[in-house]
Amino acid sequence: MKLKNEIGIALREARLARGLAQDEMSANQAHISRLESGAKIPSIQRVEEIAEILGFHPVTLFTLAYIESQADQLLLASQVAAELREILLLE
Repeated sequence: MKLKNEIGIALREARLARGLAQDEMSANQAHISRLESGAKIPSIQRVEEIAEILGFHPVTLFTLAYIESQADQLLLASQVAAELREILLLE
Protein backbone atom coordinates (compact mmCIF):
# COMPACT_ATOMS: atom_id res chain seq x y z
CA MET A 1 0.00 0.00 0.00
CA LYS A 2 1.01 3.58 -0.46
CA LEU A 3 2.04 5.59 2.59
CA LYS A 4 -0.99 7.89 2.37
CA ASN A 5 -3.21 4.82 2.70
CA GLU A 6 -1.19 3.64 5.69
CA ILE A 7 -1.40 7.06 7.35
CA GLY A 8 -5.16 7.01 6.84
CA ILE A 9 -5.40 3.59 8.43
CA ALA A 10 -3.25 4.77 11.35
CA LEU A 11 -5.47 7.82 11.85
CA ARG A 12 -8.58 5.64 11.86
CA GLU A 13 -7.04 3.15 14.32
CA ALA A 14 -5.95 5.95 16.66
CA ARG A 15 -9.35 7.65 16.46
CA LEU A 16 -11.19 4.41 17.17
CA ALA A 17 -8.80 3.63 20.05
CA ARG A 18 -9.94 6.91 21.63
CA GLY A 19 -13.60 6.09 20.93
CA LEU A 20 -14.16 9.17 18.79
CA ALA A 21 -16.39 9.62 15.77
CA GLN A 22 -15.04 11.40 12.71
CA ASP A 23 -17.15 14.48 13.41
CA GLU A 24 -15.55 14.76 16.85
CA MET A 25 -12.15 15.17 15.19
CA SER A 26 -12.98 18.18 13.07
CA ALA A 27 -15.81 20.44 12.03
CA ASN A 28 -15.24 18.97 8.57
CA GLN A 29 -16.09 15.28 8.94
CA ALA A 30 -15.74 14.76 5.17
CA HIS A 31 -12.08 15.87 5.37
CA ILE A 32 -11.34 13.32 8.10
CA SER A 33 -13.07 10.67 5.99
CA ARG A 34 -10.88 11.55 2.97
CA LEU A 35 -7.75 11.35 5.14
CA GLU A 36 -8.72 7.99 6.60
CA SER A 37 -9.58 6.55 3.18
CA GLY A 38 -6.23 7.62 1.75
CA ALA A 39 -7.87 9.98 -0.76
CA LYS A 40 -5.92 12.84 0.86
CA ILE A 41 -2.66 12.95 2.78
CA PRO A 42 -2.47 15.25 5.80
CA SER A 43 0.12 17.97 6.15
CA ILE A 44 2.52 17.70 9.05
CA GLN A 45 0.64 20.55 10.72
CA ARG A 46 -2.63 18.64 10.33
CA VAL A 47 -1.04 15.49 11.78
CA GLU A 48 0.07 17.56 14.80
CA GLU A 49 -3.47 18.92 15.22
CA ILE A 50 -5.03 15.47 14.95
CA ALA A 51 -2.47 13.98 17.36
CA GLU A 52 -3.25 16.71 19.87
CA ILE A 53 -6.98 15.98 19.64
CA LEU A 54 -6.27 12.27 20.12
CA GLY A 55 -3.78 12.81 22.93
CA PHE A 56 -0.98 11.02 21.06
CA HIS A 57 2.44 12.23 19.97
CA PRO A 58 2.55 12.82 16.17
CA VAL A 59 5.40 10.29 15.92
CA THR A 60 3.01 7.67 17.27
CA LEU A 61 0.71 8.20 14.29
CA PHE A 62 3.60 7.92 11.83
CA THR A 63 4.86 4.82 13.64
CA LEU A 64 1.45 3.20 13.26
CA ALA A 65 1.63 3.92 9.53
CA TYR A 66 4.96 2.13 9.19
CA ILE A 67 4.25 -1.04 11.13
CA GLU A 68 2.45 -4.21 10.18
CA SER A 69 2.47 -6.07 13.51
CA GLN A 70 3.18 -5.55 17.20
CA ALA A 71 6.59 -7.17 16.70
CA ASP A 72 7.31 -4.54 14.05
CA GLN A 73 6.46 -1.83 16.59
CA LEU A 74 9.26 -3.00 18.87
CA LEU A 75 11.72 -3.34 16.00
CA LEU A 76 10.89 0.13 14.71
CA ALA A 77 11.13 1.66 18.18
CA SER A 78 14.53 0.04 18.64
CA GLN A 79 15.72 1.21 15.22
CA VAL A 80 14.58 4.79 15.85
CA ALA A 81 16.25 4.83 19.28
CA ALA A 82 19.54 3.60 17.76
CA GLU A 83 19.37 6.17 14.97
CA LEU A 84 18.67 8.98 17.43
CA ARG A 85 21.64 7.92 19.57
CA GLU A 86 23.82 7.93 16.46
CA ILE A 87 22.64 11.39 15.39
CA LEU A 88 22.95 12.87 18.86
CA LEU A 89 26.46 11.47 19.31
CA LEU A 90 27.52 13.11 16.05
CA GLU A 91 26.65 16.58 17.31
